[in-house]
Amino acid sequence: MTVAENVKPLASIVPQTIASATTTAGAAVDTMGYDNVEWVIAVGDLDLVGGDETHTIKIQESVDAAFSSPVDITGATVAMTADSTVKTIKVLGLGTGSRLRYQRAYVTTVGATVSCPICVLAALGGAKMNPCNTPDA
Repeated sequence: MTVAENVKPLASIVPQTIASATTTAGAAVDTMGYDNVEWVIAVGDLDLVGGDETHTIKIQESVDAAFSSPVDITGATVAMTADSTVKTIKVLGLGTGSRLRYQRAYVTTVGATVSCPICVLAALGGAKMNPCNTPDA
């Protein structure tokens, strides 16, 4: 099996530019059938001119895809402070009862002149059934 057949990539936040001080909730990722997930956060050219800009990404979980009662996952938070940066967050224990079924990325941007090109992907691993993904090419 190849890496592509063992890892299922899903987008929680599709590539976009967050251009105001706001919060952005990503789409729900269903983790059922997997042991772990590695969240990959990528940003482009950040606007850091004002010096007060912060871009914080955390991972939340919920019992339902609508995130009616989201819970922040302890320790699953990163701050993006430099241009063209990629950071990761690892969440273990899926399907063991210690994690809720659905997860999503949640971005908080603060500052006077905010511009944050961003994309957040979930790489689901440890599939109960393989191959879990069929590569596109």
